[in-house]
Amino acid sequence: GLAALSLLGAAHRLRLPPLVRWLVGRQMAHAGGFQGRTNKLVDSCYSFWQGGAFPLVQSLLQSRGELAPGGAIYNAPALLDYL
Repeated sequence: GLAALSLLGAAHRLRLPPLVRWLVGRQMAHAGGFQGRTNKLVDSCYSFWQGGAFPLVQSLLQSRGELAPGGAIYNAPALLDYL
């Protein structure tokens, strides 16, 4: 979905605010990784795929002027520590 629409130049079709809210809400502060569902433990597979979505989302937000260059919407150092 996200990557395909980005590659096709059709990212404007995304409902970006709900996607960002969901992605950000999946990163767990105590571990730094991402969970797949509410009340589940962090998981390396979810951390890989959801962590990989952030560069695409941040690029889209920056192109729309909704995020400053170099701005971040997730805790990358915590994710790297987890992985």
